[in-house]
Amino acid sequence: MEEKFGHVEVFTGQEKEPEGPRQMTAAPSTMATVEQARAIAETQSALVIARANPRDEYKAHLKIQKACKRQSLAEVAKYAYRRGGTLVQGESIKLIQVIAQCWGNMDFGFRELSRVGDKSEVEAYAWDLETNTRVKRTFQVRHYRDKKDGAVKIEGERDTYELIAGMAQR
Repeated sequence: MEEKFGHVEVFTGQEKEPEGPRQMTAAPSTMATVEQARAIAETQSALVIARANPRDEYKAHLKIQKACKRQSLAEVAKYAYRRGGTLVQGESIKLIQVIAQCWGNMDFGFRELSRVGDKSEVEAYAWDLETNTRVKRTFQVRHYRDKKDGAVKIEGERDTYELIAGMAQR
């Protein structure tokens, strides 16, 4: 009597994997996982510290007034230029940064999300850590500088960064 058990499938409780070549899936890199954990911990600690140390609005107001009396800030606090015959004017980013620092418990800035060819996608943000109010704006920056004769392509990394930073701070 000959027994043939070669055709009997073994039951493991798991689904059978498809036959043929296997496709390997990439595990998240250790560096990426560590960086994500660091970013989460940094954000959580900033929120905890902001809530534990609420701003004193009266003191913040006094700090802002004192800062605005500095000659060096007064010289860069406003901007004005002509565009198409119209005067464009307002508070400068330098003034807004000083106000945010005096107000306290704020995180603000910009980051380049991607760069493809001669364009960058950029995100500018401001986050009041105490009230957890966040504003973000995403926009495209072409790597060109406008001139009277037309647009000129920017080549250097430093010039590109400065263009992006200038656009993000508007």
